[in-house]
Amino acid sequence: MAFRLVANPAIRACPFPLPRYLPRLQLCISSRPYSGIKYDKVWKNEIRKNCKGWTRAAAAGGLALVGYITCDLWITDRYREYQRHSHQSDRDSAIYETLKRGPSFSELVQDTLPRDALASKARELITPEKEPQGYLLVIGEHGTGKTSLIQLIVNSLKKPKGVVYVMIPNTDDSVDLVLDSRDTATTIFEVFDVFSRVALRYRNTHQAIPVLVVNNTNKLPTLLLAQFQDFAREASDSGIATVIFVSSKGRIPRQMRERNVWSRVQRVFEIGNVSRDEALQYLRLHSIDDKTAAQIYELVGGRIVLLKSTARNIQKGVRIDDLRHALFNETDDRLRVTRMLP
Repeated sequence: MAFRLVANPAIRACPFPLPRYLPRLQLCISSRPYSGIKYDKVWKNEIRKNCKGWTRAAAAGGLALVGYITCDLWITDRYREYQRHSHQSDRDSAIYETLKRGPSFSELVQDTLPRDALASKARELITPEKEPQGYLLVIGEHGTGKTSLIQLIVNSLKKPKGVVYVMIPNTDDSVDLVLDSRDTATTIFEVFDVFSRVALRYRNTHQAIPVLVVNNTNKLPTLLLAQFQDFAREASDSGIATVIFVSSKGRIPRQMRERNVWSRVQRVFEIGNVSRDEALQYLRLHSIDDKTAAQIYELVGGRIVLLKSTARNIQKGVRIDDLRHALFNETDDRLRVTRMLP
């Protein structure tokens, strides 16, 4: 017996065409088929015709299966890449706005002596210029007013200021350089990379080379100081930024001077003690009479930090003789610690 295949609705929905003549299938093994030769030929032709389609369908199904199994891997990688680029763009924009706005020291700069002549020279160093300046070094003993003067100048600059101010902490711990309020750099090279991109954008937009002020440079570890110097040289050579190092040792740090990149230093600017007239003017600003002001100057000299602390003690009612006695005792103790006195 033989039977004829009947197409049902499911078969009609099949994307592959059915043969024009439906073949008869054998139900037993014999030497002669029940169907005619023309049905065998039609069936073979249809198989050959649809072979490519079935192969493509199998390949597509295999790819879909592989994609489904590995979707957690490649979707995560692409999403992370998108997040990284998005975060980098947001971070660069935030730092760029900070660069334009510049730092503000309204709460830190108080009762500062103007020192107009010195401030005029320092302003030339800090103000962004159109041409590269090399990298610069500001030195001065602790308490001579370097930080106050720099902050006063930065506050007086007009926007866009194009200045970034970094204060190195007075500790021996590792230095964490915050890029913006939402992120902290993992390496110093990331800091340099981000700042370089932002500085280049600022230079191209405002036709001025931005300034990076690194205060308290003498507190940087030797390796980190060398990396800052290398970046200062590269930034100057490429014309994207001017780096200003501020040291509180009163002299050029030996680690900086012994390196080859020291030749890129354009200028060394020293900030010393104030003159007698400037000291008396400063004390008058604190409501100190001329006679007491003269005694204070004779006692502590022109060191701003000592003038400020002495003026505060006078305002609290401490006598000048008591301050003199306390200062002498402190000096004596220091000399004994250093074994300069028996």
